[in-house]
Amino acid sequence: MPTDKELLIKDLMHKCDCLYRENSRLKEMVSTQPLKAADKEVYEALLSDKDAIIAQKEAKINSLEQRVSYLERQLYGKKAEKFIKPDAQDRWLDFEGFDMLPQEAEAAEEAEKELKATREAIIARKKAGKQHPARKSLPENLEREVVHIYPEGYNPEEWTLLPGEEVTEILMHEPEKFYIRRIVRHTAKRKGTNEFKTGPLPVMPIAKSYASASLLADMMIGKYVDHIPFHRQLEQFKRVGVHLPASTVNDWFKDVADLLRPLYFRLWELVMQTDYIQSDETTIPVMNDERHKTV
Repeated sequence: MPTDKELLIKDLMHKCDCLYRENSRLKEMVSTQPLKAADKEVYEALLSDKDAIIAQKEAKINSLEQRVSYLERQLYGKKAEKFIKPDAQDRWLDFEGFDMLPQEAEAAEEAEKELKATREAIIARKKAGKQHPARKSLPENLEREVVHIYPEGYNPEEWTLLPGEEVTEILMHEPEKFYIRRIVRHTAKRKGTNEFKTGPLPVMPIAKSYASASLLADMMIGKYVDHIPFHRQLEQFKRVGVHLPASTVNDWFKDVADLLRPLYFRLWELVMQTDYIQSDETTIPVMNDERHKTV
């Protein structure tokens, strides 16, 4: 809703526009039509009056616009710029001259001590945080590869090792490591009979596929936990010499989704047992262009 000041400014601007039009019309009449000297003087006087009125209204419009801008800054500007003058009619509670009761004085003193102690604790914590933190020890469950380094030119026949050692632990990392498990099934014949038996083939997650459960699980975790798309995982595999077709990986993904159906239905049952369901309505961009492989 426009305010009264805005309506006033709009009305003044409309009147100013009408005066401009009337002024232009009169000037055109003076310049195009032959007028008598008396009429010409009358028109010139009218034009002069209108020019004065227009100048006065323009000055008033500018003044009102400045006042409106100032008020908007005071009411809707930043807190540092916002200032509302207190109303002289507002009543204030004056506690001057009142003495505190003993219980109130004791409570105020305890509150002041507690506040002081809190401030000192914050300052001490900040000072402690600025100190160099102690190095965290490496996890004990990691495999240790021990490398012994002897002094240069050391010979057991000439040198004697002293008790005590200087030990330094360094966290190492190897790139993605693949290996092939070759399953060899043997066939045997029972002696004295025609009974033959062949070693059973272990159950595979995907029939007639060379993808192991560990590989499929690692790829699914990479996609849905670490947010690494399949095409980026394939690029990582290529760097260690493993080249997998993208179409094959997509087929693996479909088969893994089928294997997870029981988990999906169980989750659905648990969700439907709740009193209400919340959902995340964040949109997911899907690229249909084959040149983009983000999704």
